[in-house]
Amino acid sequence: MLGLCVAQTALPCTPFSEMIDTAESEVLSIPALPLRRREQVRAAALAIFRRQNPGNCDALLDLPAREWKHLLHWLDISGLALYLLDRLTELDLLTALPAQIHQRLAQNLRDNAARTSALMQECLAIQRGFAAFDVRFALLKGFSLCPHSVPRLELRSQLDLDFLVHAADEVRAQYVLEGRGYRLHGISGRSREFKTPYAGALILENLYKPSPQLTVEIHLEPKESELLTRSTQLSLGDVSIPVLPAPELFAGQALHLFKHLSRDQMRCSHMLELYRHLLTRNNDAAFWSHVQEACAAEPRKLLGLGLALEFVSQQMDPSCLPDSLRSWTTDRLPLPARLWVRRYGTRVATAGFPGTKLYLLLQDALSSPQGPFDPAIRSQLIPRRLPPAIAIPPMDEDVPQQLLRGIRQAHFIFLRLRYHTREGIRYLVERRRWRLLMRSAPASNGGAVSRDLKALCAGSSQTATKP
Repeated sequence: MLGLCVAQTALPCTPFSEMIDTAESEVLSIPALPLRRREQVRAAALAIFRRQNPGNCDALLDLPAREWKHLLHWLDISGLALYLLDRLTELDLLTALPAQIHQRLAQNLRDNAARTSALMQECLAIQRGFAAFDVRFALLKGFSLCPHSVPRLELRSQLDLDFLVHAADEVRAQYVLEGRGYRLHGISGRSREFKTPYAGALILENLYKPSPQLTVEIHLEPKESELLTRSTQLSLGDVSIPVLPAPELFAGQALHLFKHLSRDQMRCSHMLELYRHLLTRNNDAAFWSHVQEACAAEPRKLLGLGLALEFVSQQMDPSCLPDSLRSWTTDRLPLPARLWVRRYGTRVATAGFPGTKLYLLLQDALSSPQGPFDPAIRSQLIPRRLPPAIAIPPMDEDVPQQLLRGIRQAHFIFLRLRYHTREGIRYLVERRRWRLLMRSAPASNGGAVSRDLKALCAGSSQTATKP
């Protein structure tokens, strides 16, 4: 096996974003933002999931224990740990996995099977409640992604349940959830988040076990929409669940990834699941035609769909996009958006929790450029409000429990402050390179990128091997 013990040695895994060339070759050959050591390890783990040219598995499996510990933490948060176990089983490489890591992942899989079963029972109970009160709804994400994106439900690290509900039925839906012990926790646009009361800490060690706190998100479908009238039934064994039509389900899955790319944290499992969906339907030209029809009336959807697909194809495998899909999605992306994916895509995909602020540069690429002192940008660099409460106290909470909850909340606020400070500085440094890159883009069809710009982009490599 190839060892990876030397921190200065780059992993033998070249992201596709550094290999692909296009018509705008001078601009699109700008190097990707170099990866630090831990990000290189994570990129190697992602490469194993490629159906074509998977990464060097020996190099990954031969990691020292300390690096495995950091990698497992990231795999847990990214929702990839159990998918990795399944992929190594598929490649017949489990025997090469360190025994302690294998045992840990196997136990996680058993725990997650119990968690998934409990979530399914809760989903069915809510479904029966909605039906009893004539709530028009469909399940979003989660269980609806099986089997095209998720081969087995117990492999997916699912944190909550999502339902699309007709806006006219919002009050009845809330009544059903409150009857099951949920309380309204947050409102964002047309989304409503409900949680069951729990004052304790949700720790990563219990990620795969049945959760003591349940979360349900309700997304309101406009009253004039007819989408829910076209829902279909998904059969999972002896269970039947209403879900969106297949084209809308795929589009929603891609737009969900786009939403996370437009924010500070994404789960790589969303990218992998979309990649698998693409592989499953790769040769289904009729399906891609239906997806195009579902998105054609909304340019914003086309943009989000195109950027999500560009991101997946560059991180995983460009051949996963058939020509019947590529021609009206990624090929029509604005050049700045494609530049962002090529320069920052791998860094975003391999970022640790709680993410980066490179999404602000994506906003720059998709709209009019804004400076760091623009009110909209400044509010995301330095939020004016404290983060929301991380726990919902029970009605009978005593004083010691209140103090403990306050300490946990204060620690969370400190972590968020540290994140905003660190990533805000990194954003300001990288923004200068990005602005130079953007200024060079219009001249790319006929001229070369300036030497100063290439040198500046390459200059960021001096931190590439730091942990």
